[in-house]
Amino acid sequence: MTPPGRPPAGADPTTPYPQWGGQQWGGQQQPWAARPRTGWSRPSGSWWDRLLGTPAPAGAYGGAPPTYFWQALVCLFLFLPTGIAAVAYSLLVTRRAQLGDRNGSVRASQMARLWCLATLVLFAVLVLVTAATGWHG
Repeated sequence: MTPPGRPPAGADPTTPYPQWGGQQWGGQQQPWAARPRTGWSRPSGSWWDRLLGTPAPAGAYGGAPPTYFWQALVCLFLFLPTGIAAVAYSLLVTRRAQLGDRNGSVRASQMARLWCLATLVLFAVLVLVTAATGWHG
């Protein structure tokens, strides 16, 4: 008997990881079901959905999803580090839409919006802390 995790004798040596594709080892089916790699997915039905909104169905926008570019430019003046991230994601929306990556452009649009909202929150916190402490730098 072959220990689990090792292919039995006579298995195809050219397939480095047969357990990831649902292939067979030497004519025997693997003892566990292979799971496809789906990547990261955001939780649904939570505050995350309320903040970013649910992904739009295909064809919901006339072309590319909203880029939030002018909002990202305003964010550059409010708080530079998160403003740079907002601009970067807003530029990715158009680029990915031109390449035909619909899901990527929607995700970039959502991330641009998230970084714009994060910038506004951080700016408000900094203004409140500055006003409360009386610090004038």
